[in-house]
Amino acid sequence: SCRSSLLLPMVRSAEHPAGGAPSHPCNLRIAKLRVLEWCTDRPAARGSEEGAVVSRHSMGSADAAWLHMDRPTNLMVINGVLWFDRPVDWARLRDVLHRRLVDPYPRFRQRVAEPGLGVGLPQWEDDDAFDIDLHLHHVALPAPGGRAELEEFVADRMVVPLDRSRPLWEFHFIDGYREGAAVLSRMHHAIGDGI
Repeated sequence: SCRSSLLLPMVRSAEHPAGGAPSHPCNLRIAKLRVLEWCTDRPAARGSEEGAVVSRHSMGSADAAWLHMDRPTNLMVINGVLWFDRPVDWARLRDVLHRRLVDPYPRFRQRVAEPGLGVGLPQWEDDDAFDIDLHLHHVALPAPGGRAELEEFVADRMVVPLDRSRPLWEFHFIDGYREGAAVLSRMHHAIGDGI
């Protein structure tokens, strides 16, 4: 069974256009994860130095605003924590993330390309060197592996900016949380506005 301190909402899709998230038991407001313009992008191709074609998509102004509001003391990153009563099959979770997040939603394979001379909105650009394993980090909590150790790990990660040379998301697979495991998900507001 799974419990979470922040419930991860469903991503909008053609099947579920309204998205949705269950009510949090503590009556905290859980916003819907909005993935802007994934279905409305109009790709533009450009040649790279090697002659390959790289797909680019315009970034919406709201997403660009989230991107440019990032500050070292106030990162625009959505952080979510899930914890489990039993150990997790990390290889299976990796496959699920690939099939349900990376494959269907191009933003999770694209990085930010700032406009030349700083004029105009940034664009989403395919990361031709995309590797899901660069976004998945496997760690173990120090003993005794309780709530305090998990909170310290999450707090330490929350102040680290996402690498702008890659797609703006990461997951941390955490062993040694009580008798089970935990997952920390991090994604930039420019990918999904919400929580």
